[in-house]
Amino acid sequence: MAFSLASIRKTLLQKPSAMTAPTPNAAPAPPQTTAPIQAATPVPTQAPAPNPPPATAQAAPNTAEEKGHEGEKALNAWFNQHKLAYVGICQNKDSFASLFQGAAKRPDFLLLLPSLGMIAIDAKNYTPWCGELSLSLEEELKKALTFERLFRLPLWYAYCDKENMGQNWYWISALKAMEVGEVRDGSNGQFLAIKMEHFETIANPKDLAKLYIHTLPSLEKVAAGGVRKPTTLLKVS
Repeated sequence: MAFSLASIRKTLLQKPSAMTAPTPNAAPAPPQTTAPIQAATPVPTQAPAPNPPPATAQAAPNTAEEKGHEGEKALNAWFNQHKLAYVGICQNKDSFASLFQGAAKRPDFLLLLPSLGMIAIDAKNYTPWCGELSLSLEEELKKALTFERLFRLPLWYAYCDKENMGQNWYWISALKAMEVGEVRDGSNGQFLAIKMEHFETIANPKDLAKLYIHTLPSLEKVAAGGVRKPTTLLKVS
């Protein structure tokens, strides 16, 4: 097809050119560069906070001294509960004469009983084992007997019955403990193993009457066969 100069000119006038002339003296645009793709940096995970230690119950007393204090508190509460006439003895060593620091037993309470008078009591917080309760021979009984000779007061041991929350107590006199206890060797020296049948179970003030008939085996033997028969008087004619 032939194109004339007039037709070409007419076409240019009707359709403006899409091409634009470059601006004179303009610097060429620099080629657009793309930044290299970097590997994603892993976000460090935060370590979980340590769980707080679980709340634990108050630890049970471990030492013999701590157990003894618990026994004293329980017996003091029992005396108050039943409104008994008693006196608690201060356990501060500075408040006692040097006599109590090695020779004689230091009781925990003095209890007034109408039938027996004044008695000394030492609270114990031991657990029965195989139907027996123990008592140190050197640290307890020998010093307890020394206390009785010096002050003319009978000394009793009261063991807390833990299964009954301190409402029941097992009582035995120091003299009877010496009579019926079986001497054994332990890691802390000799001790007495006393069968539970030799104790008096005290649950209320009325049970304290049992202490009045709490007899010693030696006295039972004397009453059974140790009394001589009276002699026959000669008749005078």
